[in-house]
Amino acid sequence: MNIYCIGIGGIGMSYAARYIHRMGGEVSGADAVDREIMAAMREEGIVCHVGHEVATIPEHTSLILVSPALLPAPTEDMLYAKEKGIPVQTWQEYIGEVTAQKTTIAVCGAHGKSTTTAMTGVMLMHAKMDPTIFVGTTLKELGGTNIRVGKGEYLVIEADEYNDNFLHYSPTFVLCTSYDVDHLDYFKTAERYRESFVTFFKKIPPHGMAFIHAQEELLEIVQEAGCPYTIVPEEATVELSVPGKHMRSNAALVEQLGTYIGLGREMITQGLKSFHGTWRRMELVGEYKGVHVIDDYAHHPTELKASLAALREAYPHHSIIALFQPHQYSRTRELFADFSTSFGDADKIGITDIYASRDSQEDLNSTSGKALATAIAAQKKDCEYVGDLDQGIIWLKKQVEITPDAIIACFGAGSITEVARGIVSSR
Repeated sequence: MNIYCIGIGGIGMSYAARYIHRMGGEVSGADAVDREIMAAMREEGIVCHVGHEVATIPEHTSLILVSPALLPAPTEDMLYAKEKGIPVQTWQEYIGEVTAQKTTIAVCGAHGKSTTTAMTGVMLMHAKMDPTIFVGTTLKELGGTNIRVGKGEYLVIEADEYNDNFLHYSPTFVLCTSYDVDHLDYFKTAERYRESFVTFFKKIPPHGMAFIHAQEELLEIVQEAGCPYTIVPEEATVELSVPGKHMRSNAALVEQLGTYIGLGREMITQGLKSFHGTWRRMELVGEYKGVHVIDDYAHHPTELKASLAALREAYPHHSIIALFQPHQYSRTRELFADFSTSFGDADKIGITDIYASRDSQEDLNSTSGKALATAIAAQKKDCEYVGDLDQGIIWLKKQVEITPDAIIACFGAGSITEVARGIVSSR
């Protein structure tokens, strides 16, 4: 079978492509722009094209995988595939078939999915369980990739609710980090969002288990779903190598899972202790003039608060200079009031232009980075609107000159990672 991946540079699609390749299948693909992850896949032997040209689809292609993000506006190669009658699946549908073949541990929730998935995978690796791992970030333990193909019983996967993607998976165990309504650009209402979670938990078999914290909404959801569940303490009892209450909260789920499946106490303790973080999750990317530069994926008010609290814990005697790139106009508008009060642990705040993703013209006209900066400043915070990312780098350098005992933290799910890495490489 020859499989062609449209949107191959996406973090999820890339692990689907890598899985096919490592299982001996023929796989290639394309994306609109050349991404760093595509360069890594080329080194692994996967052909990655830039641009959605029909000519790049192999003649003997038997299946097309697509990213759900492309479904509302089909690319040229997607339209060609449908015209030729080549079967088309989302990569989540394809990976869902893989989850049905293993004892699958699915990590869902509004925040902390990647970190918790990684923690679980690292713990199982440390315990010599030889797991298969699919995670929406990269790990040094996975050779700097986002996948591990093991021969053991367990498969660990990050289960994203957007587009009802996680409903394609077949979980035996579910770790739910939190419940916080998001992705209203797709779900439209909080009720519809909740309904998707209920449906997901109903997929847990009688011999399975859901691990949740004592959050009222989650308790109501698992009870309505009628699935087996256990309530997990708010924080892990083991020592971690990463700071932050939210990290200890995520680790508590992993700790309880380890106990439930029969791992020894030492395996659990050492497995969690050996986790040192992931790409773009409070990642220390380097220094600028002696100042630590942190890159973090936080793009929701709850995530921002948690990450900033963790940084305050890790750097109690430093000023925190936070640069935030809001992600999606629709999310910024819907959660505007919460965003405006999310920076309590930051000393200086810069807000860039909003990163547009799946936004309508109405969304684009509804709010702005400048409006958010004004609202944050109204909370008696030292906050400025800085404009585009180039201006963001200039702003950060200026703040370091004023406050040399600081740390820099760049937040957002969009292109702001370029700022964190750019300022480290600058002089």
